[in-house]
Amino acid sequence: MGRYFWNIIFYSLAGAFFGGGLAYGADEIITRVDAQPGNPWVGQKVVLELDVLALDGWAQLRKVHNTEIQGGYLQRFETQGTRLNEEIDGAGYTGQRYEYLFFPQQGGDITIPAITIDVEIKSWGQDGKTQTQRLSTQPIVLNVRRPPGVKSVQGLLSTIQFSATQKWEPEKQNLSLGDAVARTITRKAADISGMAFSPVTQTETAGVGIYPSEPVVDDMYSRGTLTGQRIEKVTYVMEQNGRYSVPDLEFTWWNTKAETLETISLPGLTLEVSGSAVEHGEPGSVVNPERWSGSTFLVIAAAVILIGAVIMYLFKSRILRYFQVRKRKRAETEKNYFKKVRTAAHNCDTKTMLNATMRWLDRVSTETLPARLDLFLERYGDPGSEKIVAALWDQSSSGQDNENVRNLFDALTKARSKWLEAQRRRKKAEGQLPEVALSGQRDG
Repeated sequence: MGRYFWNIIFYSLAGAFFGGGLAYGADEIITRVDAQPGNPWVGQKVVLELDVLALDGWAQLRKVHNTEIQGGYLQRFETQGTRLNEEIDGAGYTGQRYEYLFFPQQGGDITIPAITIDVEIKSWGQDGKTQTQRLSTQPIVLNVRRPPGVKSVQGLLSTIQFSATQKWEPEKQNLSLGDAVARTITRKAADISGMAFSPVTQTETAGVGIYPSEPVVDDMYSRGTLTGQRIEKVTYVMEQNGRYSVPDLEFTWWNTKAETLETISLPGLTLEVSGSAVEHGEPGSVVNPERWSGSTFLVIAAAVILIGAVIMYLFKSRILRYFQVRKRKRAETEKNYFKKVRTAAHNCDTKTMLNATMRWLDRVSTETLPARLDLFLERYGDPGSEKIVAALWDQSSSGQDNENVRNLFDALTKARSKWLEAQRRRKKAEGQLPEVALSGQRDG
């Protein structure tokens, strides 16, 4: 899901200034990295355990330097490490274990390279000192298996449990012109991040307006157990009479327990739309106001008001729905989504800022895969933008980080300006040039 962004999550522990003091010997500090499982399936959660231990002292991570991993992305949910006390070759070691979640996105061997870390060591005793050393872990190799029978692994979820449900509101199939039907799809998976779910693809149909709402993405992580969820709602507005079919949806996933490829189908809906527009009087019948008497004017005015009230009463649901659709259209604009990013940045709310940013990206993205902030900033942002994201994500659990929030918003504002200019150039080019097949193009 990202060449840089998710890998930058390695910054998830705050950096620290190096302390003084004599360095420990090579055998007095132990660093270890282990992966469970070591031969995962594509898209399966892998737990990376990063241990640091010190002889006759206490070791903890102060910083994990950016490490690029080809073929997958990392996430960290726990904010603190687990205490370790071990006896190694008759000597006592104390330290901490930190867990990262790695999600491989391709088959074959994936190397977790040597990770550069800053370890803080506090020695025991009355004259104990605190110092920081820069060390490196040993690289490890994961043998990632590709499920048999899978043509494409992009967006594949490998888990022991996956569910997909839907809800229609209303459930009726006979509708009138202007009516709306909402379809809510909920997907949930064990040991999968909600960010890994691909957006539901909508098929445009002439005569039916399609208005997707912003998705709700959630990760529930407790004591090593991860459950990811993505909820998407789309509203279909009947704009013309006729018979329409909302297509079925199919979600394919790999069952790691049974080692079988499974598919969940959500049935579509066939809609019958009937009704007619309000008929108007024939043209040319104009009433001369000079012929109106005062009483005639009052009678006509009262009749117009009465007729208007009757129309409002009879068609109140459609009129209300019309304004709701207009309101929904305004809410779904790119400008409105970025306004939410601006509001979160103004309030210096780190978590809301990140969520609003990802929802804005999901809105403007034309890809079928989940939105990727790393590629957006790589393509349109200034050099070093990814470091701002890393620092901000590190503080997302604390709620506020004023400086990094402002820095990210400034970087996003500049990147958005370049993106908007690229869209304008693209539309202008499409209007001047004949249609040609393009592949592998990148926005300038």
